[in-house]
Amino acid sequence: MKESTTHDLLHFGRNITSEHGEDGVLEKIFDTIGEGNKWCVELGALNGMHGSNVWHLVKERGWAGVLIEADQTYFEKLQREYAGLDRVHSVNAFVSFEGETSLDRIFARTPLSHTFDLFSLDIDGNEYHLWDSMTEYRPRVMLVEFNPS
Repeated sequence: MKESTTHDLLHFGRNITSEHGEDGVLEKIFDTIGEGNKWCVELGALNGMHGSNVWHLVKERGWAGVLIEADQTYFEKLQREYAGLDRVHSVNAFVSFEGETSLDRIFARTPLSHTFDLFSLDIDGNEYHLWDSMTEYRPRVMLVEFNPS
């Protein structure tokens, strides 16, 4: 069997709460580049666990996070999932490209560093435009949902 290199990231795919191997791929990426300040953002966080690309980092590796969910019912479940973790900042908002609900403004209301380690973006549309609207914050690693249909 051919030995994998760090460039063959799909080989490291593994799911804990992610859906398509992202947990293992992210673990390999941060084992390779270092964990930096150990801050992550998940936009489209749902209940905080199902399909989450950051749950493992926050719950099992001690990372801090900003978790954003627009749906009130999912947001309430998200809050219960991370109850008691001061390093988690849950936000119930429908994010827009500008104004008070822009990413830059939402992030400014949290202790998130302007350079942070991971941004997981999964909102089923407008991912590029939301990412493009961010001007004050920069993630080291960006994970964006891709739907080829």
